[in-house]
Amino acid sequence: MGSVEQLLFNHNNTIVSVASAITAVVLLLTWHRRRSQQQQLQQQNASISGAQEKPKTFPKIEPHPEFDWQATPPVKFRPFKPKYHLSMSISRLNPSELVQMDSTYLSRLEFRRSVMAASSSAPHVLGVVEDPSMSAGAKLAVQELYTWIFKDYLPTRFPFIYKLIDKSSKDEKPTVPSQGGSGSSLYTLNQATNDLVPVTPPEDTKEALQILGAHVDQDFLFLLPAPDGDGYALYAFVTCCPNGFDSAEKLGKKLRDIHTPVPGYKEKLEKSMDRFFAKIEVGEYVQRVNWSFTTTDKLYTPGGNHLYEGEEVSDAEKDAIDISKVHLRCERQVLHRLPSSRAVVFSFKTYMYSLPELKAEGPSAAQEIADGIDGLKLGNVPDMHFYKRAVVWGDAVKAYLLS
Repeated sequence: MGSVEQLLFNHNNTIVSVASAITAVVLLLTWHRRRSQQQQLQQQNASISGAQEKPKTFPKIEPHPEFDWQATPPVKFRPFKPKYHLSMSISRLNPSELVQMDSTYLSRLEFRRSVMAASSSAPHVLGVVEDPSMSAGAKLAVQELYTWIFKDYLPTRFPFIYKLIDKSSKDEKPTVPSQGGSGSSLYTLNQATNDLVPVTPPEDTKEALQILGAHVDQDFLFLLPAPDGDGYALYAFVTCCPNGFDSAEKLGKKLRDIHTPVPGYKEKLEKSMDRFFAKIEVGEYVQRVNWSFTTTDKLYTPGGNHLYEGEEVSDAEKDAIDISKVHLRCERQVLHRLPSSRAVVFSFKTYMYSLPELKAEGPSAAQEIADGIDGLKLGNVPDMHFYKRAVVWGDAVKAYLLS
């Protein structure tokens, strides 16, 4: 072979070799890409499978048969700190302790029923979104909690008050408090009020909320993902003890919009709250305690307990305080997720403590409260002192307790 032919032959072989190498690299990259895609798909399937395998039922409830509710005083919460820091401040809760019972049970139920029955307050106490894209989810969530509360939780936890019965087999039937039940004969007898509660929830969501609010001394708000998928929104509520907010005005709004008036919420809590609501699992129950003082002894206060930017307080307003009506107001707040509807339920029970009751606990306890009031200005959101109206009641409360 001549030198020219030899050169061409070697050149062609080189081209073939380079082409083969490139082809091999392309094939290798393609294989790696497909393998990576397959692995991602497998991980996604495993994740979905794992999510499906997570608990889809309510947790087991521990009976409390020896508990004497009539002899049990309300829990005393004193959540004061020298510096008030706005944070989630949550702690784990035993699911069996979702509902707390005490000697005020019957008087609280009487109050709750009167507030729900009054034409002036009812629209602000019971609410369900009307948007068709949200109302179906609200109904599922309310019915799910309703059924579990009356069929499982209450009769198991507090059998001395709540008893499951088959109404069709009972000769003498107590009065049924409201309509509903979809034809089922299974009822829960509230032995404290002598009422029968249908275990099957009524079709009307607001009626189901009314029955729930009439037999449990706790307020419930139901939150689900917003229709646009960005955060959680309020879909339904029964709130007989609002602390300076109107639930009806919050209906359909997202968490971040509900908390717009709260100083520091956007900077300190918004992102962490959105993440927590998205991640909380079925069976995970958490609680926190919120506190403030109010210049009224009323439980139903949809307004007047907060001050907002731009508002002013006069000396006359401070001087007009009736110290006999001032109360420490604490909310025991609980969060948990429902298994089927996947709604997050925010519930709270409100406790009120008079100033004489607080002062009777002694000088050291009084000083701790006074330090806590001053601490509202010393934490990560000093504006909380104004928001909680401490500029109105703070000096008067401290003077009374420390005198």
